[in-house]
Parts: sequence; C-alpha cells; structure tokens
Amino acid sequence: MQAYALAYSGCAAIFSPYEGLHKPPFSERTRLCRRPRVRDIASLDSPRKHIVNGARQAFLTRGYDGASMRVMTDYTGYSQAGISHYFQSKSDLLIAVVEESSTIVLDSLAVDESVDDITALFKVWRTLTRHRDHVAVRTVVISEASKKGHPATDIAAETMNALKRSLTKRFPTVKQPQIFADIFEGLMKAWLYQPHLDGGTLLRDAHLALSTANETVAASIFTPETSEDFSYELERLTREIFIDTAVDADEKTTDIINAATEIFGQQGYIGGSLRDIASKVGISHPALLRRYHTKDDLLKAVLRRQPEFSLSTMGARTPREAAIKLVKYSGAAENIPGYIPLHTTLEARSFQPGTSHHAFAKHRFESRNALHNHIFSAIGDGGLIRSDLSAKHQSRIFQALRDGVYIRWTFDQIPGSTQLSLAHYLNLILVPPLTEIELASLGIDSNDLHNAS
Repeated sequence: MQAYALAYSGCAAIFSPYEGLHKPPFSERTRLCRRPRVRDIASLDSPRKHIVNGARQAFLTRGYDGASMRVMTDYTGYSQAGISHYFQSKSDLLIAVVEESSTIVLDSLAVDESVDDITALFKVWRTLTRHRDHVAVRTVVISEASKKGHPATDIAAETMNALKRSLTKRFPTVKQPQIFADIFEGLMKAWLYQPHLDGGTLLRDAHLALSTANETVAASIFTPETSEDFSYELERLTREIFIDTAVDADEKTTDIINAATEIFGQQGYIGGSLRDIASKVGISHPALLRRYHTKDDLLKAVLRRQPEFSLSTMGARTPREAAIKLVKYSGAAENIPGYIPLHTTLEARSFQPGTSHHAFAKHRFESRNALHNHIFSAIGDGGLIRSDLSAKHQSRIFQALRDGVYIRWTFDQIPGSTQLSLAHYLNLILVPPLTEIELASLGIDSNDLHNAS
C-alpha cells in the first residue's frame, strides 16, 4: 500500500497545476503514474513459472469453473494475451499446475531405501508440509475432476494411480496398498483443515495395521456390553454433523433437492444451472425461483439435507455396532446421485477461511471428528481394538480412509467399494475381527475381504 501511495502521490504532484511544477515528457508521466503491476515486484522467476504460480492460487480459491482467464490476470499480473503466449487455454494452464503439484507430492516419497519404513513415513510427511499449496491444489483438482467435461479428469486419475504405485514400491510390506493410498489421500485433505495434524504418526499406525495380521480369533457370535451414556452421546454428536436438522420437506421440495444434488455433483455448483434443475424436476424456472430465490439458497438447502441413512449410527447400542453402522452409512451415500461428488468437492475447496461455505465444511469436518473419536475411544476403552494400535489414531485414520475412498469412488463409481474398503480396515483393527453376522449386515462375504486390496 505504501508503494501505491507513493506512486499516486508522485502522480498528483506531477499533474498539479499549482506551484509552477514543470511537466515531464508524456512518456515519463505515464511511467510514473501507471498502476504498479504484480510482476514489477515479483521474484525473478521465468514468466511461465510466475503464471503457473498465480494460476495455482486462482484454482485454489475459485476452482476451475470460477477461475476465468480474466480472473487469472489478477492473480498472475499478466494480461490475457500475455498468458495466452505461454498457455493456449485455461485447461492447458490447469494441466501445467496439476502436473507440477503432483510431481512434487510424488517426489516427497523418494526417501532413501536404506531408511526403515517408519522413519521414511515421518520424512515423507515432513517433506509434504513444506509444500502446502501444491498438496492443496492437487487435492482440490482431484476432488472436482470427476465431473463431466473436466479437463483434468485423466491426469487426476493417473496421479492417484501413481501415488498408489509409489507407495507400493516404497512400502512393500503393506498388504493392502489401495487402502494405504486412500488413507494417504484422506490425510492430505484433513491436513488442509488442520495444519498441525501429526500425519507422520497417523501414517505409522496405518502402516502397522496394514502390514501385520490381526492375530485374534474371529468369533461366530459376539455380544458386547451396552451403555446408555454412550448411546445418548452418540445421538447428540450424530445430530451435530448437520446444521439445521429440522428441515420439513414436501414431496416437490424433496424432488428439487434430489435433482440439485445430482446436477451440482455432476456439473459443479457453477456449471449446474437452476434451469437444468427445474427441467429435471418438471417445473418452470420461475416456479423454482419462488421456492429458492438464488442458486446459493438452493445449495444451502442441499447442504442442510439430512438423508435417512445419516442417522443410522444413532440406533447403535454399542461402540462396535456404531463403527459397523458408520461403514453402512458411508456406503449408503453411493445410492444418492451426486451426493458424494458434491460433498467431496465442496469440502476440498472450502478449507480456506473466507471461501464460500467454509463455515459449513469446517463444521462438518470437526463434527465428524468428534463422532469418530467418541466411537473409537469407547472401542479402545472396552479393549475391542488391537493392543498395538491407538484407538485415538485409528479414529482419524478411519475418517481419512473414508475421505480417500470417496475421492476414488467419484472416478470409478464401483458399487459397494466404499463399504468394502472400510469393512476391510475395521476387520484388521477390531478385536475380535468382524463376525459373519456383522459382515452379512453389510452385505459382504468373508471371501470379499480376502480378495480386496
């Protein structure tokens, strides 16, 4: 601001008709009085690199749809013509940003092979924490790249597969590399909301759970003790996840919210129009506007929605039953078109204070943390988790796994894959492992767990 003040105060002096000041040549006046540009005070990076750096911030803040080329000029300090000299289109610019950030994330896994796995995991996480913007833009783009017509769909899918390959190569003792990769993705997302997250410790515990067998013997029938205090707190925390749970909806309102969820999930909030939603429901555009005056009002109604499956954990009588219902609840989200893509994208893009819906996304994130912690702490207190694992850490790992599985599901959309991955992980950490009856309640056969990877 001081630089701007000096520049414009100098300009005022030059053009002042008072005090008999001599006017400099026109070229000198324009040089002194022009608005300072970002690149005038930028580092001496190459123009291409400087544009990529600015575009990264634009995509982080606005997303791909919201970051127009006109917006790019504000973030990079270059005109649209200047940007076009290096990148023919916005999609080319996005690809360059994602490629750079994905390479940096993958390079963080290049730890000396002589280092043991646990030490390597801590080194990997410390390296990642030096590149917050790169981790963030990679997570944001991957979370929204599954929607129709997104230019980064292929590269996002490839960078996820490359992460799995790198983890598999560096940590060969992990027996379920896909689950480990999903946990890694989920922890990177969680770190955006909690910069002080101890990711190294969580990765260590996940590595331990996935590298060593659950030696406890599975029980055919398992009847844990019930607790009214646990159930009461579970109900309170479950309701806390959703802001404004008392949303009365008639049949037409439900149809509108279902249609909006699907369209916002498939096309994004900016790409999905109210006219498309009205057409899908079978009402006119003005009729939709009478219910929701703006698109933002409709999105808020979608986010306040409380699907029936979301309350499934409230009926649990024991911590173990609640954990199993968490798996069932997470899998049931697959059956609502657009639900997983919408919430996955929104949570990834809203981690920065000041961005749209940050308060909602942060509330959901923290409320889920509290719910998971309540369930897994009670499991640990009851001696129902492996003695070599921390119940508190497993609570965070389980949520990270769910977030990572959701991101992957938006690309492949394999029915039942969410439940299978979460059930597989529970089976590795619970004492005793999941019984045949518990697996049957999830629609999973024990053979499915053995075949999962």
